[in-house]
Amino acid sequence: MALDYRILPGAALAYVGDAAFEVLVRRRLIEEGQKNGEFSKEDSAENLADNYASLERGMIYDWCLKGGSYSLREKGKQLLPIYLQSLRKAG
Repeated sequence: MALDYRILPGAALAYVGDAAFEVLVRRRLIEEGQKNGEFSKEDSAENLADNYASLERGMIYDWCLKGGSYSLREKGKQLLPIYLQSLRKAG
């Protein structure tokens, strides 16, 4: 894993791995959406971001099992919005 030093809002200069940084960014985006009333607060932002990352990894795993026989980008455009829609605040 390559070293990656970034300044995070509200935090000191910190090292985080690329995957960990991506999860952190997703979590912060979900937290912001929860604060603004765009996403439900029924679950923690950390758990929701982890679930999203798991879905991405699952798609990549399936793509690998199928020998890259389809567009991973198109599959992501098809499946990931379904999860994001489930996070939307009802009402």
